[in-house]
Formats: sequence, C-alpha cells, structure tokens
Amino acid sequence: MDLYVILGVQHGASESEIKRAYRRLARRFHPDINPGDREAADRFRQILEAYETLTDPDRRIRYDAGTPVGDPTRSSGFEGFDFSGPAGARVGEQGVTFGDLFAEVLAERATPRHDSTERGADLHVELAMTFDDALQGGVFAIAVTRRESCGACAGSGRSAAPTAACVACQGAGTTRVARGHMVFSQRC
Repeated sequence: MDLYVILGVQHGASESEIKRAYRRLARRFHPDINPGDREAADRFRQILEAYETLTDPDRRIRYDAGTPVGDPTRSSGFEGFDFSGPAGARVGEQGVTFGDLFAEVLAERATPRHDSTERGADLHVELAMTFDDALQGGVFAIAVTRRESCGACAGSGRSAAPTAACVACQGAGTTRVARGHMVFSQRC
C-alpha cells in the first residue's frame, strides 16, 4: 500500500502537509473516537505507520527508494509470549484470552461517568458602552440567571435516605474480578 495514498497527500508533500493530513485523519479514525470499531483501529494503525515513516527523513528516503522501512529497534515488548491459548487450562476448558484481561478495564474508561459535576456552559453578554467608558473603565450591572442547588438534595438529584452497604462490594465501591491469573479491581 502506498503510504502517500493512505494519508491522501502527493509524493512530494512537505512535512507540514503530511502532519496536517495525519491530524485530520487521526481525528476521524482514532480508536478513542471509534471504540469497538476494528476497521477504524486498523485504518488508524496504517495512518500512524504512514505518518511515522514519512516524517522521519531517513525512513522516507528508504521508502521512496523502495527499500523496506520496518524499524528493527521498535518492538511491542510481548515477543516470545503466546496469547493464542488459555494459560493453565485443561483440554476442552474455555480460557481467558489476552483481550479478555483488559476488556472490562477499557470498556469502563469508554463509558462516561455521570456521578461527577460537570462544568456549566460559558456565559456571553453584549454590552453597549461609550468609547470613554472603554478607555477609563467602568462598572456595569449585568443580570445573570443561574440555577440554585435544591435544598432537599443539595443538587445531587438524590433524596437523603438511610444507606445500607452494597451487597456486591460491602460499601467499598470496588469489586475484584479474576481473569485468568490476574485480578482486577473495578468500580461497583
């Protein structure tokens, strides 16, 4: 595959054109923007590889000359491990795959949390003043409508009721889940 085509730039494109094309495509295909979309993730990997190759002068020269541009010094850190089968599983037993180990952790990060307070919208107002007031400064009264916290729930949206410890976490707020040989803590 032609790396220039992947980024949508001409063969003689400048580094700034390549960076601009990369930023545009990264915003569209980044895995954080497209969670769970394998095609977008694969496309993003191609875009990233094209960007890294075409912005590195030595690698770009080798690529343009038609020689392999793989970076032998770069590794994922997981060489020599076999994640294809279950670790310590008996024959016929369903094992935990490498992806299963982190699936819940990553899914939790992708879901928005609604329990924290959010920043309100910016307020804008048009104010008419004379040129002299603008130069010398002045004090102007502006009416702002705002929301007050509810007296009963203090703005939480929940009424005060006697609390009981959660059955799953005993009130700790987290539970422990075993995935293969690893144990993860997750929000309850």
